[in-house]
Amino acid sequence: MTFGEWIDRRERPVPEPLHRHLDTDGPVTADAMVRAAERAAQACAAGSRRNRDAAFGLLAADAHITYACLWLVLNDGGTDALKSVARRVARVAWRE
Repeated sequence: MTFGEWIDRRERPVPEPLHRHLDTDGPVTADAMVRAAERAAQACAAGSRRNRDAAFGLLAADAHITYACLWLVLNDGGTDALKSVARRVARVAWRE
């Protein structure tokens, strides 16, 4: 199952303007979702910070992290897996 298929099955649909900015082709794993968030954050940082796409890029990065954590909670990923996601998000490279 892809990430896109998984989010499309969620109870509440992702708003279409945000959905267009999500990387939905990857597998539905916490690692893949965090990698997608990293790519979205890097693209946002590399582009103009004054346009709507940049805002959606940042929202997409946030959504990927949120869904990664949700995936872990729903699939009994455990606290170590959640801590690992938090450590990856807190890395300095995200803030550069």
